[in-house]
Amino acid sequence: MQKLLPECRVKRADFREFLSCDDPACYSARFALSNGEELTMDLCSGHLRNAVRIAEIEAARVFSGERVKVVSMSFYHLALADARLRAS
Repeated sequence: MQKLLPECRVKRADFREFLSCDDPACYSARFALSNGEELTMDLCSGHLRNAVRIAEIEAARVFSGERVKVVSMSFYHLALADARLRAS
């Protein structure tokens, strides 16, 4: 049984700079922030190229009043990770 992919984070939130989308999230991205916190979000392949900007917008909402920047990012492909888990 194949696992359904989650929705892209941009679909579920208002990001003024980016149009909402109906694509499934193909990637899970983790962001280390300058305040020592982390954010995790699922993104479609179309929004992955803007992941740092999307994370900084989200960080400004979550940590209002702080100037938080992304210091590092890692991501993995959800479908490939699911296939590897099923194969092992």
